[in-house]
Amino acid sequence: MPHGGRDGRPVPQADWYLLVGETALPAIARTLEALPAHASATALIEVADTGEEQALHSKAKVDLRWLHRNGASVGATSLLPDAVREVPMRPADTPIHAMAGVEFTAFQAIRRYWRDELRLDNKDTLAAAYWRRGRAEGNFNHSADD
Repeated sequence: MPHGGRDGRPVPQADWYLLVGETALPAIARTLEALPAHASATALIEVADTGEEQALHSKAKVDLRWLHRNGASVGATSLLPDAVREVPMRPADTPIHAMAGVEFTAFQAIRRYWRDELRLDNKDTLAAAYWRRGRAEGNFNHSADD
């Protein structure tokens, strides 16, 4: 199993990957690099503007979407949850892995959508709140679910 993802953990086997983040850009980059050529991925990455876009490499077929805040403060938009809702989901028999590493409010919206509306199995998702707007690093308990 190739390694990448969050903290260099093994990337779960799937045919399609949905990778979402702003804080999670390093994990997304590692995951994309680790994907096999037969896989497909959609990566939704929030950045300040075009100046923050980076070259990302993968053997997989990747639909890379840069979402620009265009002057809005980080953590103050719904760009990522809105973009997640716009991604066409794969048929139920397609093995998928969805991963999000985002601000707490976006984490809640994305996790709720995956669990309550799409009814994705917990084993197929990893959502993590890396930080919370308005809270200092030491005053926020990071949330993650597998």
